[in-house]
Amino acid sequence: MVAQAFALRHPDLLDTLVLGATSQAPFRPERLAGPVAGLLGALEAGDDEKARALLARMAPTVASAAQDGGLRSAPARNDALMRRFAATRAFDTRGCLAAIGARTLVVHGRDDAMVPIQDALSMAGEIAHADVLVLAGAGHAWENDQPARAASAIAAFLADTR
Repeated sequence: MVAQAFALRHPDLLDTLVLGATSQAPFRPERLAGPVAGLLGALEAGDDEKARALLARMAPTVASAAQDGGLRSAPARNDALMRRFAATRAFDTRGCLAAIGARTLVVHGRDDAMVPIQDALSMAGEIAHADVLVLAGAGHAWENDQPARAASAIAAFLADTR
């Protein structure tokens, strides 16, 4: 979503763009299933306690900062993730992406449970010079599920100077 926002604000600064595991539509409980829908529903209802409990199950964190090399504590990371999920509820670039003139690769995991594949196809349909890479056997974290295939495809896309 950050890359979309940057591309829309600064189209003159981009020759190529890679968008991955992203959506142009707001994350709303009615669009999603499972724990993500539950988390977004809890955030919309203002039930921070329920949202924190769901987030803890979805993204388990290390119990102490000492165990993760001194990075932020688990509660701080959970707060950051909650703010991130909350921000996705207002993000909406539908009807705006035609302004992106850069060659674009939209990467999406076929098994992504967070962002429907139709979102990736819709995004690519709005961007004039967009290609879509759908990675079989990959979910929302396609870069972890299919790292070699994703890296190879992205490198080839970026090397193409059409």
